Amino acid sequence: MSAARGFVPDLLLEQYALGELNTAEKAELEAALAADPELRSRLARLEASDEAILAEAPPAEIAAAIRRRMLFSGSPNRRAFRPNAALLMPAAAAILVLVGAVMARGLIFRSVDDLNRPKGGAPSLSIYKKAASGPVGLADGSPAAAGDVLQIKYSAGQARFGAIFSIDGRAVLTRHLPPEDAAAAKAPLLAEAGAALGSAYELDDAPSFERFFLLSSTRDFDLSTASEALRALAAAGPQAATGAPRLPAGIDWKSILIVKKAASR
Repeated sequence: MSAARGFVPDLLLEQYALGELNTAEKAELEAALAADPELRSRLARLEASDEAILAEAPPAEIAAAIRRRMLFSGSPNRRAFRPNAALLMPAAAAILVLVGAVMARGLIFRSVDDLNRPKGGAPSLSIYKKAASGPVGLADGSPAAAGDVLQIKYSAGQARFGAIFSIDGRAVLTRHLPPEDAAAAKAPLLAEAGAALGSAYELDDAPSFERFFLLSSTRDFDLSTASEALRALAAAGPQAATGAPRLPAGIDWKSILIVKKAASR
């Protein structure tokens, strides 16, 4: 696409291919496609790539990949396309957008409203449950059951560094950001306007609850210190579902409690 009309990121083309754009966005992008052969070629290559991914990873294998918790790949916020030079993206930013787009379809439950939040404000945490009708947002105290597949999203707000953990009714601590298999001693930088984690999370049969925490700070902090505070809370028995972790000064936290339903017989 010519510089005068602005750069269209691959993630936006992916959302067009999936039918996720609203009427105005779809019309705007289709006008750009009609005027730009190179953009049409990019769309065709992207669709061919998606078909190849799905052919190599059929649904059963994708489900297994979810259970293995795929390696983390942050999904940056979606920049709305507008045909003017003010929204030109540098090549590096375009690569970051592509990272989110290459995730297999269905593994990331995307919400335009959630991922297109303005910068600033307080950090926030969101949990979505996969359902036949699409992702369903779970408020604090919402019920869920073993086998439910959840997607974790966050918005950094004014915070720069953060981590996401969960504790369950067996006092088990799980680190979601950065993923447990990542060698990291410090909390990573957060995406400024929000992101969905690159791996979905399947609830196991731990009883009672699963409680998710977003820890955030304007400065980096030790993950080991955060882990110790949450392990201490997890070991507090029933109080772990509602109690506050004893974190060092400067580390803020938010949590969402998921109440585990008893398995049906």
